[in-house]
Amino acid sequence: MKPAKFKCPEKIQVKHSAGKGRGIFATKKIRKGEVIESSPALIVPKRSRKSLEASFLKHYMFQTDDGRDYVLGMGYVAIANHSDTPNATFDVTSDMVTVRATCGIAVGQEITIDYCWDASDWSDIGGQK
Repeated sequence: MKPAKFKCPEKIQVKHSAGKGRGIFATKKIRKGEVIESSPALIVPKRSRKSLEASFLKHYMFQTDDGRDYVLGMGYVAIANHSDTPNATFDVTSDMVTVRATCGIAVGQEITIDYCWDASDWSDIGGQK
């Protein structure tokens, strides 16, 4: 297997996000299509999936784009907040989660993704969607 090429985030920081707790914010202008972060991922073993789904980690698991595995993203993506109109998207492989800007992101703007959750996911955390 070819080693993944991870990209450490150079243009973001973790800050307080009003009403959401922590979030990630741009410290420099980010262009549409730019990779914000490519972080390592840990494959969730099939035998552990059900126990993780029963824990708070359920909401930090990503399904790989090919649908074969679930992973835990080990980078800033785990702190990214949801938006129905996100400014970033993510791609997931068995060894990496890559976050990419879907539009230009200004300095100070929060970077958000669409969690793709259904109503039961939101109710698990006490939120409404």
